[in-house]
Amino acid sequence: MLKSLAFLLSLSTVSLFAIEGKYTLTGNDPYNKMSYTGTAEITKDKNNVYQIKWTFNEGGNITKDRGTGIKMDNIVSFVFKSVKGEKASDEGVQVYKINNDTLEGPYVLLGQNLVGTEKMKKQ
Repeated sequence: MLKSLAFLLSLSTVSLFAIEGKYTLTGNDPYNKMSYTGTAEITKDKNNVYQIKWTFNEGGNITKDRGTGIKMDNIVSFVFKSVKGEKASDEGVQVYKINNDTLEGPYVLLGQNLVGTEKMKKQ
């Protein structure tokens, strides 16, 4: 019974953590074989749908991505598109495991088979 209660409490704590806010991030890009840094901002609408705006710095090259996501327990997943001017290029999916003020997980581009990783820390 105590184990069950502890498990339920841990799920409640994780699922109640508000992921909305500003983040700093680091990642590994397997496509360009480079590490990158950046920032992100997550917002949530009244239907519990999340929007994310990333700004990346990869070797001095600044890019921006936009995504839409949903959260379930301690996981939040986003579909995303890279935004370059008025055109969108790369698209894919990013999955983060929520661990208090840190989001971390893999991503893959649509139609590709290389998996990158990203870690975000709430500011």
